[in-house]
Amino acid sequence: MEQKAFWIAIILSQVIVGLAILIIPFPYGLSLIALIPLLIIFYSKPILGLLLLVPFFPNYPVFLYSIGEIRVRLVDPFIVLALISWFFMCMRTMKIKLYSSPIDIAIFLFIGWSFLSFLWTPNTTGGLVQILKIITGLVIYYLHVNMIEDKKDFDLLLHTWIIVAILFSIVGLLETLLYGIEAASKLVISPVGTTKLTRAVRTSAFTLGPDTLGFILSIAFILVIIKYQITSSKKWRILLLMSLPLMFFVLMSTFSRSVYLALFVAVFYLSLRSGRILKIIIVISVVGSLLFLLLGVGGFLDVLVYRIETFFMSPEVAIEDRVIMWRLASKLFTESPIVGNGIASFILTARIGALPLQTPHNIYLYTLVEYGLIGFMLFLFWGFQIMKGFMEFHKSNKDKSADLISTGMTCGFIIVLIMAGFRNIGLVEPLFWGFLGLSSAFLKVYIPKKNNESNII
Repeated sequence: MEQKAFWIAIILSQVIVGLAILIIPFPYGLSLIALIPLLIIFYSKPILGLLLLVPFFPNYPVFLYSIGEIRVRLVDPFIVLALISWFFMCMRTMKIKLYSSPIDIAIFLFIGWSFLSFLWTPNTTGGLVQILKIITGLVIYYLHVNMIEDKKDFDLLLHTWIIVAILFSIVGLLETLLYGIEAASKLVISPVGTTKLTRAVRTSAFTLGPDTLGFILSIAFILVIIKYQITSSKKWRILLLMSLPLMFFVLMSTFSRSVYLALFVAVFYLSLRSGRILKIIIVISVVGSLLFLLLGVGGFLDVLVYRIETFFMSPEVAIEDRVIMWRLASKLFTESPIVGNGIASFILTARIGALPLQTPHNIYLYTLVEYGLIGFMLFLFWGFQIMKGFMEFHKSNKDKSADLISTGMTCGFIIVLIMAGFRNIGLVEPLFWGFLGLSSAFLKVYIPKKNNESNII
């Protein structure tokens, strides 16, 4: 049976690659031929296909090619590769198992309503593009909950997140040393607080922007602290302890106010749960701050001080462009408060008005504008089911290490909820779905088995 499944998988994967070459432009399609030998590796260890996705969760300013208004991102071929790996996993057992939970039902209801809103959107083309992007996000999420089968798989996924974050931190440090410090020395800070920091000053580590880098590093920062607490490996503890001050420095170098706020609240909550963690955080903060002071020559430290000062300025000065979008979102919501204006409606209005941004940079306003109060209530129901899942975990859990991981996941949600109020965290962001998948995979493997799986074949 195993040998039969192997050859079926190889033949079908070659057919898939062959068909893809007919669709994907040259030379991208031709490069897929090189993947055929690698498929044997993914067949023997399917989870590798999912782990390979993690480095591509952050948005990069790179698009492989475009099909009309659809831009194929760097992450998209790796989503397909992970999907093929899941197919291989099913082939090895000759069964297709789909994991479901109350969280998945809530997702289905909310996303189903968002797709239904296509019927009344004024932006049909944009709506179709948005739906396709949301579908790819859903694929990322469901790959997590269906491919992570036990605690060993979850540990591999957690380790991958940490290693990727450390690599981003190293790149961010090099970027700061090579460009950021010099750019900060040339920046003239206005005394009235209207200075906008250039991209050269703010560390992004090749991602789409500093906020994206701050998003993944702030979550990973919490995960590293948790992993340091629960691991017994001396090598891991040394690596994690060395990476924490570095990660803290790079987080500060993003100069992202939403990152600062979200990380502060998450760390405060984490400190309340454990006095030992509080001591670790204090040491990390001191070492990271000293590193920032040492490298703060030439205006870099002045930029940090200025950025912190903007917390106490009026919103119109500190985040002028976003305030414009929030006011527009409030106006659009009043025009159709019950069912919303339809999927991708906001971006059309922003383009017509030639506004500085194309999204509200606030997922709560975004949900109200496009999906109305009905969509917003379904969104809250989704969040309630996630909270309920973690409450059920705490009722049945007796493992201290698992409890710490759960606390780390809760901190991650704190970061997401705060940053979602200030930056463009939407339903099309792979990093958003990746973290949701990570948290749901945790609940799947750490909550006692229930009747939550169904066999299709």
